[in-house]
Amino acid sequence: MRSEFEIKPAEEPDVTRLQSLINASAFQTNGQGQLLPLNKQEIEALVDQGAFYCAWDGINLIGCVSIVEYAGLVELRSLIVSRSYRSQGVGQSLIRTAMEAARRKGYNELLALTNTSAIPLFEATGFKKEPRPPEKLARDCAKCPLLQGGCIEEAVVANL
Repeated sequence: MRSEFEIKPAEEPDVTRLQSLINASAFQTNGQGQLLPLNKQEIEALVDQGAFYCAWDGINLIGCVSIVEYAGLVELRSLIVSRSYRSQGVGQSLIRTAMEAARRKGYNELLALTNTSAIPLFEATGFKKEPRPPEKLARDCAKCPLLQGGCIEEAVVANL
């Protein structure tokens, strides 16, 4: 059964809840986790830029996504949906929200790195597998806890 949810731009009061949601699923050196950890300042900066989006079920934060611009690219990042809300369309809605936000900013492509289990979710919204861009490797991959043990993510790109 699909729950009713709403996606809205994140606001300053959401930062602490976003940080908890993200870091509960952050990569660990033991190979666990699904995404890069973010500190409060990183989240605040993205919220201030209007680049973070929250999925809400009433007062419950059930998911989020952000878009990050760098080196002429825009990347979908920090996509996470609470376990009890997965397979209910929340992830696809968050991805589509990020795609529209990137399109409004004038981009023609949206990059994401994702683990292999989530590739079908991205493919369902128009993404295709691509090589990892060197800009991503230099910017984020170098500080990932999984770098030494082997990356578990693949790059996907959507034409907007």
